[in-house]
Amino acid sequence: MNASATRLILVGARRRNRGLTIITALVFSLIAALFVGAAVALGGASYNQSVERDWVEKSQLLAEAGLNYEMNYIGTRSQTNQSPYYHSNTTQAGEPYPGQPGTIPEVPEGKFWVYSTPGANGAITVTCTAAVGGSAATVGGVTTWSGGAVKTISASGSYWSIFGLYAVCALDEQGSANGSNPALDYTGANVKIVGTVCTNWTTSGQNSNVSYTSGINANTGSSNYGVSMPSGQGQLPKQTGATLVDQSYPEIFGTVPEVMRTLFNLTASTDPFTWLSTNNNNDQIRVFKSVGAALNNGGTQTAGFTQSETTFFDTNPPGSFKNILAPQGNQTNGAWTGVTGTDPTIGAYAGKVALIFPPGDYYFTDVQISYISNYEIIIDNAGLTTAAGSNASKKQVRWFIGNGKTPTTDYISLPMHMTDSSDPSTFRVMYAKDGCTFEFRRDSNMPSGAFNLVGAVYAVTNHITSTTNYTLVNGTKMTGTIIKFTGSTSTSTDLTKLDGALNADRVIFNGYCEIDFDKNVTNVNDPIAGSGFTGGYSDGG
Repeated sequence: MNASATRLILVGARRRNRGLTIITALVFSLIAALFVGAAVALGGASYNQSVERDWVEKSQLLAEAGLNYEMNYIGTRSQTNQSPYYHSNTTQAGEPYPGQPGTIPEVPEGKFWVYSTPGANGAITVTCTAAVGGSAATVGGVTTWSGGAVKTISASGSYWSIFGLYAVCALDEQGSANGSNPALDYTGANVKIVGTVCTNWTTSGQNSNVSYTSGINANTGSSNYGVSMPSGQGQLPKQTGATLVDQSYPEIFGTVPEVMRTLFNLTASTDPFTWLSTNNNNDQIRVFKSVGAALNNGGTQTAGFTQSETTFFDTNPPGSFKNILAPQGNQTNGAWTGVTGTDPTIGAYAGKVALIFPPGDYYFTDVQISYISNYEIIIDNAGLTTAAGSNASKKQVRWFIGNGKTPTTDYISLPMHMTDSSDPSTFRVMYAKDGCTFEFRRDSNMPSGAFNLVGAVYAVTNHITSTTNYTLVNGTKMTGTIIKFTGSTSTSTDLTKLDGALNADRVIFNGYCEIDFDKNVTNVNDPIAGSGFTGGYSDGG
């Protein structure tokens, strides 16, 4: 009996041991499963973190690439018909971020958007947004980037406009088109130039008296550009203050049509003057409302012009401003309107018959305005006659002259008074009649004193497209424009003077003249001629 009892006890013990073994195995299996699950979860998280980290790194790389792309674009002086202007803050259709879109081969799954913003006092900011690993999604008409990593960075620097480099720049890269005619002609003139002068062609200064306050940048690299440049730039080194700086390559600016396409965001195939003929502000030109009216919005009214009236003469050709305005007032010779304005705070306008140009874009095909006593042109760059009564945004008064056939010489002899004569950044004259001349002329019957202009003149219609060929535009060889400044030949007080900057294919001076470069001539609305960047960038996240 004892033996049997003992055996029964041993059998029960073995069963309990097997139960413990099974439980222990189950516990260990569960623990193992938990470890495996944790390992899988950790592995997935690590993978996701690795992918996201890769997106972030690539978006940083892509943003920097876009930044470099834009800085190269605006910092490299073009040797082609494409002028080096910046990309504005525009958004492509269906794109989530503003600017010029782009990609790089190193980051095929990503995209960047970059643009430049010019600011006050020659400042410029480049902003680039890059997105990697996601896609654009449109919800409620708003396109944003969904998923992935997005990075925005910016860099600050400085720029100069097409007017911010030289007091006078006479380009004429293809001087042979003008035969032996010089790019800068001072013959018989008395000229003072405050600022640097630039030329790509020859000069002539026989019997002249020319003084400079700065140097001369001259292209003598004739072997590269097919321009036969006499050693020493003709007469330049003989003039007072003319320190010659020898440039191996010519200075190249965009033509007026190229500049206009940039200003108005037009395609390369669009004729800018055809576009401007129906998109100008000629209908916004104003006159004084009554005798003794003040120079403000209430004291003036629109002159009654239409956008299609683009011939600016003081005589009687069909479609001229004179014919349009004469019926409104006295029918005296050359009268535009029969009313005169006076403003006790601005004595220059007292008793004057005037056409008033508030900020805007004005288009003329031909211009001939002679001097007439008690008549004048008022450039309202201060915005006094606007509804706001001011021009805090520095919007420009811009004259565009082109597509005219006759005359081949356009001129202005009537005083052009500025409502803010301290601001040369807000008046522009852009002349694009190839083979023609625009003259700022001090007529002999003008009262004693200077014929003053404040602003900038731009008259470029040709430039080199390669190292061997001259510019060909629509199969026609361009001959360039001429800007002529004519002052008194007898007295230095009766001079023609420009405070600002002058760029043209050729420049001719007659009599007493003065060009004073003003560093404040640069305006945020001007196309950029170049820029420079120093230091690092700011990381916008």
